[in-house]
Amino acid sequence: MRIAYIFDQILPNSGTDTEQVLSTLSALSRQGVDVTLVLPRRPLKLAATAAELREYYQVKGDFKVVRLRSAFPSNRVFEKAGHAVRASWHRELAGFDLLYTRNIPALCTLLAAGHPVVYETYRPWPKQYPALAALFKVALTRPNFVGMVLHSAYARDTYAALGVDPASLEVVHNGYDPARFTPALTTTEARAKLGLPLERTALTYVGRINEGKGMGVVLDMAAATPDLLYLLVGSEGDGTIEQRAAGMENVRVFPWQTFEDVPTYLFAADILLIPPSSIPLEGVGNTVLPMKLFIYLAAGRTILGPRSPDTAELLEHDVNSWLVPPDDTSTIVAQLKALTSNPEQLARLGAAARATGEALTWDARAERIRTFIERRLPSARRGWTSKVLRRFV
Repeated sequence: MRIAYIFDQILPNSGTDTEQVLSTLSALSRQGVDVTLVLPRRPLKLAATAAELREYYQVKGDFKVVRLRSAFPSNRVFEKAGHAVRASWHRELAGFDLLYTRNIPALCTLLAAGHPVVYETYRPWPKQYPALAALFKVALTRPNFVGMVLHSAYARDTYAALGVDPASLEVVHNGYDPARFTPALTTTEARAKLGLPLERTALTYVGRINEGKGMGVVLDMAAATPDLLYLLVGSEGDGTIEQRAAGMENVRVFPWQTFEDVPTYLFAADILLIPPSSIPLEGVGNTVLPMKLFIYLAAGRTILGPRSPDTAELLEHDVNSWLVPPDDTSTIVAQLKALTSNPEQLARLGAAARATGEALTWDARAERIRTFIERRLPSARRGWTSKVLRRFV
């Protein structure tokens, strides 16, 4: 099977979505799929090779990279639309069995050009932006639409509600790379490696550090529990969260880390934090079943997070995590104090978290995607434009 993955960003960069794309396509290539990543080309800039992308994202897989002339750099709307249109009418791409994307402009133009298309997303777009409901209802019922890969059942339900064929909507959770967590470090070993104190209970957060990720609640927790140590890993500047944290003795902010270094910070924790805030899911809407959850599970530490409809698909309170009411700082702090005073409970929840994550690898995910595509592809009807373009490949 030959797949062209259309993606409208300049790579490499530190965006979580770019990590997800490279992890997915490299895992597909390990499944025997012939994958080509189709990116925009930036004029007068030396582009990273496939080998350099593999090195940056620390992935393994024999994928190829093709770059198309683009509107970069310009207004982001023109960049996205330009890449989508160019990919849709590029005759060499018509030679692939299907085109795969997680970009809405590319979804629309690829379908309009008659190509067989798989669309992937974590976003419940029709719920977040009701005006998009009609667009998706038309796009996802086109005869050349192969199917949709969704990161959560929470997102899938918003598209099923549009009347889209449920068989075309496949929930495939994200994953992690087990090699990055082998060998596992003890808390003592990880803290010694990072120069962190051994005597304090530590809570670690890894990811973007800003208000939109609910980090304000984390700092409120830190202010109310001065005996606990908070490790915030992923800073890329001096924003409001970093400025507030600078005056707090029990909060340490670390810069963005390479993928191979992140597990050490996770192993150093007693508790791993998904900010117990409603902002990421209900306010900003750009965090649904966050990617960090999968590496948290792999680390085998207790996860503390909000009671939320997306994370409920994998996390169960007092079974493999400790879930608290979002935004209720007083309740969160009271439960946190009880939790940190019970090392047996922390060990039990951490072991259960690791067991939950065992099957959630990138390779297992790629196998599910490949099986889904193989099941769906024969029923998709290629449009006449795509058929004409294929004659010239």
